[in-house]
Amino acid sequence: MVNDVAKAFDISAGLPADFAKNRRLLSTSITSGKSDAIEKAVQRFKGTSPEERDLIAQSLENPALLNSIMDPKRRSLVQGMADLQRDAFAGIAQREVGAGVLKQAQVQDVLSKHGGYVPYVFDDTSTLESLLTKPVRQLSGKHRFAKERSLPSFAEAKKLGATTDIAKLSAVREASGDRAVKINQFLDNVFANPDWAVKIPEGGLNKLQYPGWKTIATNASGGTADKVKTFAVPPEIAENLGKLLNPKSTSTFMRGFDKTTAVWKGVATTMKPG
Repeated sequence: MVNDVAKAFDISAGLPADFAKNRRLLSTSITSGKSDAIEKAVQRFKGTSPEERDLIAQSLENPALLNSIMDPKRRSLVQGMADLQRDAFAGIAQREVGAGVLKQAQVQDVLSKHGGYVPYVFDDTSTLESLLTKPVRQLSGKHRFAKERSLPSFAEAKKLGATTDIAKLSAVREASGDRAVKINQFLDNVFANPDWAVKIPEGGLNKLQYPGWKTIATNASGGTADKVKTFAVPPEIAENLGKLLNPKSTSTFMRGFDKTTAVWKGVATTMKPG
């Protein structure tokens, strides 16, 4: 009996062994996705100045800002980069819709209100917390469309300390989109395994025949979040997946992104002209 239990569970984490193995594979795949995302950003914006990358980011909601670039050839080049990035952001959103992470209505709502899409990402959330006294995750836009934004525009987000380097925003958005799709696929596999999850019956959790099983905590809405709320899982799995679905804050995610790649400062240098 003891040997059976040892085989069935990863003792260090208190998780089913197969679940723990697949969870580690997911983490490895997400880390790889971050590296791929930063490489794409480097190639896309190589040779641009910090000022140009700032303008590109702002122009995704306010295209007229690129008219401030006086050299017509340079303006045309930067405009082309902005157009490519706009298409890239749209492509990421559509992949998420196709994977069931987002609903099309969520994407259209953001685009109709803001005229375009650019992530509102904050390295340092202290200004937000002191001035607006609202949850950081609500103000961050979560890199995606999963929650209604509390800031009216990228210009306002910039005033409050939002990251304005479009290369970094592109990398973070690409990585978070990849992460969201992979997590959604992982959850589908979890929910398909009757040893790991069960559909919540009509009448709620109190009708379950599995004492202690619970839903996975998430404060998002639509797509993946709506699906998550319909299943109950063992408490140790609920805790693990709750942490996966709810990073402590955008700044935590950003620090993890920088730590994982450990190259952003060097990348920023290589993207400067000359």
